[in-house]
Amino acid sequence: MSPDNSTVTEKQLVIAGYSTLLISAIGLSLNLLIFFKFASPRQLSNGFYVLCLSKSISNSIICLIGLCWVGPAILINHLFLPIFFNKLLGQLNEYGIYLMGPLTQLLMAIDRFLIIFFPLGISDRQRCRVSVFSISLCWLICFGFVGITYKYKCWVYYSLKSLNYEAENEECDQMNLNIFSYFCISLAASTITIQLSNFVGIMSLSSKSSSSNSTSNAQRRRSIRLFIQLQLTCIIMANVTSAATGAAAENTMRCLRIARRSMDSIRRNETSPKAAGALWSMIATKTMS
Repeated sequence: MSPDNSTVTEKQLVIAGYSTLLISAIGLSLNLLIFFKFASPRQLSNGFYVLCLSKSISNSIICLIGLCWVGPAILINHLFLPIFFNKLLGQLNEYGIYLMGPLTQLLMAIDRFLIIFFPLGISDRQRCRVSVFSISLCWLICFGFVGITYKYKCWVYYSLKSLNYEAENEECDQMNLNIFSYFCISLAASTITIQLSNFVGIMSLSSKSSSSNSTSNAQRRRSIRLFIQLQLTCIIMANVTSAATGAAAENTMRCLRIARRSMDSIRRNETSPKAAGALWSMIATKTMS
């Protein structure tokens, strides 16, 4: 494919190229650290760590595409790979690998749900098996979506003219976007619902007093750790659901304000089940409004 960037200046190409390379390199480095952190037999026996490992792999693929393909192509002002690879990498980056984000967040929410509400009913080995099976199925879904859309010539490719991915078939791509958007919104709604249940569970755990100070402190630390994970997911999924409306930043601030109030309650160990229910109602209203 010949370069066509009549609307982009040389200075803009340089800035975009180096920015893409820098961001991709930083992202790849961080995700590789996570990968090697969890890529050990001991860590892989934990279902949540398996999900984290998979998330680092999907993130690394996106960073590699930016580092080895998009960034260099912008800098040299030439799409040096054959059109086949351009379209294949475009489908992976825009659809397949991107879909792994909300899918993995949902699986993480389910894993936290099992730990909070069934700490003794489901063993770590069972949760690990469920995580491996579920994440493998998610990878099949993502690659299947890429394969189907590519087969029917409904692909996207990177364009130096717009410095973005463009559709080969606008009508088909719009249909894909609609399906993709509704699917992601459904995943986000399911994740938030499960995390709200986790929120109530964490608040209930933190309200239970213990005769042993050491046990009470351990429970409080565990509650804080689980709550931080919940709030990070809240921010991510609130942004997913509100990206189309431009309200992502506002919902992020709402989550952070709720997190601050709730964290204070956890530290003081003053949250009662009734208060947890009130916080549950508040976070549901704030994040979905």
